[in-house]
Amino acid sequence: MIWMKNAAKINIDGIILRDPHFWSTRLINCDEATFENVKLIGFWRYNSDGINLVSSKNITIRNSFIRSFDDNIVVRGSRSAYIPPFNIIENIRVDNCVLWNDWGRVLEIGADSFADTIKNISYSNIYIPHFSSVAMDIQNCDRGYITDINYENIFIGEPITDSLIIGTTPIVKNAWGKIIVLGIYESFYSGDTIRGNINNITFKNISYNRLNTPDIEISESDMIPIDESISFSNYDLFIRDNIYFGDIQYNVTGFSDIYLSGFDDNHGVNNIYIKDFQINGQKMTDINSVGRNKFVKNIHIE
Repeated sequence: MIWMKNAAKINIDGIILRDPHFWSTRLINCDEATFENVKLIGFWRYNSDGINLVSSKNITIRNSFIRSFDDNIVVRGSRSAYIPPFNIIENIRVDNCVLWNDWGRVLEIGADSFADTIKNISYSNIYIPHFSSVAMDIQNCDRGYITDINYENIFIGEPITDSLIIGTTPIVKNAWGKIIVLGIYESFYSGDTIRGNINNITFKNISYNRLNTPDIEISESDMIPIDESISFSNYDLFIRDNIYFGDIQYNVTGFSDIYLSGFDDNHGVNNIYIKDFQINGQKMTDINSVGRNKFVKNIHIE
């Protein structure tokens, strides 16, 4: 519906976008764009993302409503768009928006992160009435050094659990309804052989109101065979793109609302700050409630 490349000083104000067949809005190698009072509705099919910012910088999205079946707002770096100065993705702000997600992710960075640096991104005053897979998500599947990402005043409602199937393939239920997922790993989205890092990520005043207690019993239908040696070209037979968090086994057995996954000793998730994270009004203070692998360091909760 909106597709721009090599554009600058863009102003998209007061319009309604409805019923796209693919990503609704795509900006590639763009600089200085503002979305104001934009409404995106009627996103009824897979891959109907809301706003995709591809290798772009200096973007503001505010006072807007997005209900999309797939991802709501995505910041990503593309190998085909990896040209100066857009090898550095920076200065992106999302503020005062209502985001309703029916199937994918709400606030996503990646999974394609082909950029030298992705930095200075802020999400503030966001209301998420419903979501499905992950509310706040960073998937670093390329070389990107992702740093200085801030989430503040994020209010999250009940996860949707009635769309846990793609065609005839069931989705692992425990992989859905995550609040924060940060991961570094290879995936079929990777355009790179180099892995990056995730550093200095802040979450402040996050409120999750969950009406139903998650079912921690693993049913027989959830026991999808796991084969980490399977080729990435076949992963979509059982996990597709909304399941893989860098540790497939964790998706079947883990129940944390937060999961952090580094790649190795040199490509890790570091310096994560969580302040005033509340679930149903109860403040989370136990660091052991954060799911993580051994390549995660310096988690601070207060």
